[in-house]
Amino acid sequence: MIIILETAVSLKSYLQEYAVKSPTEKRKCPICARSLRRHGRYFRSLVYGQVLQLLPVYRCLCPRCKKTFSLLPAFMRPYSHFGLCVREAAARLLASGGKVDVLAGRLCRSSSAGGVSVRTLRRWLRSWRQRARALAESIIEQVLHLAPGLDVTSYLPKPKCLRGWLLSVITLGEILRTLVCGSGVMPLFVFLNVHYPTHLSL
Repeated sequence: MIIILETAVSLKSYLQEYAVKSPTEKRKCPICARSLRRHGRYFRSLVYGQVLQLLPVYRCLCPRCKKTFSLLPAFMRPYSHFGLCVREAAARLLASGGKVDVLAGRLCRSSSAGGVSVRTLRRWLRSWRQRARALAESIIEQVLHLAPGLDVTSYLPKPKCLRGWLLSVITLGEILRTLVCGSGVMPLFVFLNVHYPTHLSL
């Protein structure tokens, strides 16, 4: 199971804090609320911008449930080898009408990172289409709670616009991020990863 490290919002800050030592903050088991114990680490390779980086991912164990939890940095998604900065760049380009095969040639092209394949971009786009509407509706609820008078109808997609909900998530997500963080430095997809459960965030 995954616990998102909300303080680890960039590769640089994560490596400064946790390159050689595990997080010291006490954490509770999300199932039974018992204090978790440190339980080693493993390494994940991550494409972050134009760089391929090997990162430690720390684990905790619940002594009561016997469940193991991975403390995942906020700029990563479970089981993905691409950082959220890469995924966000792809989503913004696709939402604005970019073609998958053209984008695959542009993203992460370097000798170490290798690039994003057409197949991977298509898989991301399918996944985003499945989640985008539910996430946009959840974001709208939060936005209206924080700014009750705001008219969100202009941010909703036009009928038959295949990537419209993805564009809505990006636009409304930026509004919510501003309401929550001010003129924040947190990238949008990292913000969504921190504030929404994994099955909804992009």
